[in-house]
Amino acid sequence: MIRAWCFKKNASPNAIGFCGGADILPGIPVSATEVEIESKLLDLTSFLRMACVQAKGAQISRRELIQYLANTRGGSHYDEFSKKKAFGILHQLEETNCFETGVGLLLNSRNLIHHEAASILQALLSSIQVEQLMSFGAKL
Repeated sequence: MIRAWCFKKNASPNAIGFCGGADILPGIPVSATEVEIESKLLDLTSFLRMACVQAKGAQISRRELIQYLANTRGGSHYDEFSKKKAFGILHQLEETNCFETGVGLLLNSRNLIHHEAASILQALLSSIQVEQLMSFGAKL
């Protein structure tokens, strides 16, 4: 089970949202969103299926964001992302580093798409099962 920030409801198509939740300072999670969010306890499938970015009238799932980064930044992956709407939106947001509204995409010198990826990783590592596994390993 994974505790993560999720969009509470659909907002207007022009609303911008990054669920985030990764710590910028220890114990201080940060999200950058105009959309209401709430903390939920999810299984892995639901966690990956839930939207974590909303921009340009589309909601982008955690799975899509991970696939985008693997395909554009990973050394062993490649997929023609221009065929997928979510990939095109993420690519445009990452390349311009700002929204049409002029709102910057940098948070503490971190690109918000990369901050979202850090949030996903931090949520996975702090899941109940991973914490149990880590405490089991410490006992060995």
